[in-house]
Amino acid sequence: LTLLASAQSSTDYRDLSNTLQKHIDKVLEEGNRKFGRNHHVDFHSLVKTPVTRQSSLYVNVLLKVTTCKTAHHSFKNRPECNTRKKNTPLIDCLVCKIKSGEELVHCAKKVDVIN
Repeated sequence: LTLLASAQSSTDYRDLSNTLQKHIDKVLEEGNRKFGRNHHVDFHSLVKTPVTRQSSLYVNVLLKVTTCKTAHHSFKNRPECNTRKKNTPLIDCLVCKIKSGEELVHCAKKVDVIN
């Protein structure tokens, strides 16, 4: 079974497939653990067309720090937390599968490089 999601312009988490939401939930947990000190970190947008196959996984998303206060152990998407907190960088996250079949999740602040 192969599922290749088309490039999606929607930035609404609820419009994404259940398969994609499952992987984005892993990213939301990592992003909130790493960057969600006082404010909830939530889904912003897809970076590239995601690939979710049994043998290959590549989901690259941007997260945003929101104006919502962090809720105790709430790492899932929170539709009410839609407003991005001012002066905070986006968070670039990737969930992928390596040769051993292990899934990796990594998030870092997105920094624009100026030449």
